[in-house]
Amino acid sequence: MAERAIYPVHFSTPKIDADEREYVEYTEVQNGQGPSQYGEFPGEVPLSGRCVGAEDPITLVDFDPARPGLVLQPERGPGHCFQDERGETIVIQSIWNNGNPRTRKELSDENKAYLKSRIAPPYPWEPFQFRMRLDFQDGSSFEIPCDENARIGSRNEEVMRRAVHIDVPRGVTAIGEGAFDGCVFLVEITLPDGVTAIEAFAFRDCDEFDTIVLPEGVTSIGEGAFYRCTSLASINLPDGMTTIGEEAFSGCISLASIVIPEGVTTISWSAFKGCASLASIALPEGVTKIGDFAFEDCTSLASITLPAGVTTIGTRAFAGCTSLAEIIIPVGVTTIKHGAFSGCTSLASINLSEGVTTIEGYAFRRCTSLRSITLPKTVTKIIGNTFAHCTLLVSVTLPTTVTTIGGSAFAFCTSLASINLPEGVTTIQMYAFRECTSLKSIILPSSVETYGENILDGCTSLRRVYLANDSGQQQVDVADLGVDPSAVTIYRNFRLRFAYLHDAVRYDSDSKGDSDSDDEPPNSRARIEGALYDWTGGEP
Repeated sequence: MAERAIYPVHFSTPKIDADEREYVEYTEVQNGQGPSQYGEFPGEVPLSGRCVGAEDPITLVDFDPARPGLVLQPERGPGHCFQDERGETIVIQSIWNNGNPRTRKELSDENKAYLKSRIAPPYPWEPFQFRMRLDFQDGSSFEIPCDENARIGSRNEEVMRRAVHIDVPRGVTAIGEGAFDGCVFLVEITLPDGVTAIEAFAFRDCDEFDTIVLPEGVTSIGEGAFYRCTSLASINLPDGMTTIGEEAFSGCISLASIVIPEGVTTISWSAFKGCASLASIALPEGVTKIGDFAFEDCTSLASITLPAGVTTIGTRAFAGCTSLAEIIIPVGVTTIKHGAFSGCTSLASINLSEGVTTIEGYAFRRCTSLRSITLPKTVTKIIGNTFAHCTLLVSVTLPTTVTTIGGSAFAFCTSLASINLPEGVTTIQMYAFRECTSLKSIILPSSVETYGENILDGCTSLRRVYLANDSGQQQVDVADLGVDPSAVTIYRNFRLRFAYLHDAVRYDSDSKGDSDSDDEPPNSRARIEGALYDWTGGEP
């Protein structure tokens, strides 16, 4: 059954059409006095039409101040229809009482003092077969028609947006796309048990309600369903849920905690982005992917346990989580994408499991509390800006599998006093160690074939650079490295025998090697920032 409300209405006396059917004409009257909370908005085209084939379509009664002067009785039985000229079936539910329209709620069933027509449309589609109750700030209530997706006609949108409480009727099975979008006064909503889906943008910008109870049958939450619901502090996610859409809770700045159901496998793009109050979240074991921007700027998130099945941590997934102090990367993770933990200023500890093969650029940039990092043997490249601006970083352990140090990879790591570059590194790109102002010396292994420009630019404490024997860049000079030639000496043809300190170390040579300075180089068993090494001399 389709329904539509119109306000107020003038009726003609009964007439006879060409088919000898009785009908009564009606016209919607616009009062021109501005919007009312019940849906009369000047400027819309007035409706008109006629009621055809009703046995007693209209009843005239004597004027009575307590009752309306004109009533259309409820129609009963087959063959009764009320249809406007555009083919839409309607319900008339305002009355005339001494010249003023009143709502059906204010009238009793006894006097039948309302205008109402239930329609059987000439086609099987029934777009508005349910009635949704609205409560307003002034204590009044109103009902508007809706379909099985809680959608309403455009004439009632402004009315609904002023409601503080909405009772969605039984029979509704989904909260459709944008159904309650922009209901900025909505404090509470009641959903029936039959609802199975919350579709895209269903409650977007409903910034007043602080809690919502989802029926147990809900299995999916669509894109942006609760986007920018800034007062939403708690929500239950039913056990049967399998899908949380992109930006589903993005901008819910009051949401403090949430439990993700077991059936969810992906935390979608920006799903919880900007949830500034989110202090804890429980992820089920079935989750395999943390999407791009999933938890970006969750500034209260202090800890999170990633399930063993996770394989990918998306772009900026945890960027800006300024309270996150520790993260353990599961064994199954192979890829940490661009900027995944960028700006996690409290992150002091990272446990990277064997299996990570790709750490993209900016992944840990501006992790200003990070003091040490050990990369697993499965990593082969350190991409540009990966650890840039990690200002407390003092210890870096690189595996022998690393071949490339990307541009600005350790730039502005101002506490980094030493770093051991393993044999196997073939490329060091431009500005790799720029502004590492505590770095005093560095050994560049013989495997390096390509040096970028100014890899040591701004390393103001640097005094010695050791170029290992057989390096393809033996002719590199101080200017190429971006250091002060008056302060830094390059020692050439050094062969690193032992990169790390062991209990027992054997040295085979005491020869000096070549220097760009008249100063004596260290002897063959010198310690440089914790590393033991020896070298053999000779011409480059």
